[in-house]
Amino acid sequence: EDKANGPAIISVVKKKVSGIIPWNPKEGKGERAHAITYLLEAGNVSLPEPNLNPWVYEFMDECANFTGDNNSGPDDQVDAFTQGLAWATQGDDPMARWSALINM
Repeated sequence: EDKANGPAIISVVKKKVSGIIPWNPKEGKGERAHAITYLLEAGNVSLPEPNLNPWVYEFMDECANFTGDNNSGPDDQVDAFTQGLAWATQGDDPMARWSALINM
């Protein structure tokens, strides 16, 4: 996210990881999450098998407790997830963006 501490983090990460694209969200976390719910409701998003990828349990818990306000507790994974989906569905060639996102 190209806000707050984002530029400093982007600067450091760019030295080790190519292809970092600064993203400047226009809405709050709740609005961003709401904007991508159609992808989830349509079954167009899947997660890795939790038994093989234990981090998925924590992520699912964070998603379940996300309220969209600043009082819902940890929400960094949800926010990154929603921003990634928003980025992937914008532009002239969403399939190319999806492919880039999947292959990161």
